[in-house]
Amino acid sequence: MTIDAAGVRAARFAATKFREGYDQDEVDELLDRAAAALDVVAAGGVPDLTADEVLSAKFQATKFREGYDQDEVDDFLDRVVAALRVVDGHVSDEEAPAPLVAAQLRVELARLRPRRMRPGYAPDEVTDLLEKAAFALESQTRGFRPSPTADELAAAGTRFTVTPWWAPGLDRTTVDGLVERAAQALHPSAPTAP
Repeated sequence: MTIDAAGVRAARFAATKFREGYDQDEVDELLDRAAAALDVVAAGGVPDLTADEVLSAKFQATKFREGYDQDEVDDFLDRVVAALRVVDGHVSDEEAPAPLVAAQLRVELARLRPRRMRPGYAPDEVTDLLEKAAFALESQTRGFRPSPTADELAAAGTRFTVTPWWAPGLDRTTVDGLVERAAQALHPSAPTAP
């Protein structure tokens, strides 16, 4: 479901106390920029905020003061990124987002934060596989056969150890999405980045 500027302005997140959250002012500032960018798009203009900027945004962590729930913010920002990617695709073919590349995969991997209080994937296993995927993407752009291949990557992504709720684990939906995007980029019919 695509989000618009009104949806961004209406966003509300659960507050955190005594557990890690995102700095509220920093999140609000990014959401203000995102809403303004989507307003520009609705008016037929080119926004000054890109999906990649939202994707690479970092927020100060809070623990002993109120913050926003990290998972809720991350999930919402994924929707904002998707909306801006659609916009990027409509601006022009030259400005359309490139297929997933190694550097982008590494940025998204760095954004992953282990969480407790819910099952997740073992962080070491995820990091290992996605680093291999980034290397494979680099190999593919240089004209070499990637290893792991798209099929091998997709199969390995189904074998992560699920952590118990009390142990740190990475969000399964986010990781599954990254593995799927990396596998799509490694598929033989996928366009290679310049």
